Amino acid sequence: MAKLEYDSTGRLLFTEEMRKEYTILIPQMLPIHFGFFAKLLERNGYRVRILNNDSHAVVESGLKYVHNDACYPALLVIGQMIDAIQNGGYDPHKVALLITQTGGGCRASNYIHMLRKALEKAGLDKEQSSVVDTAISAANDCGAAAYRLGLQDGIRLASEIKEFE
Repeated sequence: MAKLEYDSTGRLLFTEEMRKEYTILIPQMLPIHFGFFAKLLERNGYRVRILNNDSHAVVESGLKYVHNDACYPALLVIGQMIDAIQNGGYDPHKVALLITQTGGGCRASNYIHMLRKALEKAGLDKEQSSVVDTAISAANDCGAAAYRLGLQDGIRLASEIKEFE
């Protein structure tokens, strides 16, 4: 069983040990692009699932746990993750959530914060459950060494894209 490690702010980090035990849940935001990214992660030893739950329960979860001023895409993405944890047959103690963020003025810059708040509101935060609320951004704000991918990974991804064309 992977040892849980926390950063100085108390956030659970995704460690190298977790790679084998945890399933990384990826929202269905960009099917083709995220499909490539999922393959890249799988080839690097991660267990990955792109979420396909698209029922009305996703919308209901988003409406219930995301602030009502959030944009509809944020509501759907976060609702999809919470619905998957609550109803998708995943062990809530062995999942990590992957979410992207922008660096601009769009509210997508706040997806990570909104996801953490929604997990807390849903009772799935790290204090009450071992759900890993780690997110990957371009800057990798969580500093998790297990997420670092190198140049070879980028080359592999590019070759997969070329094969797809």
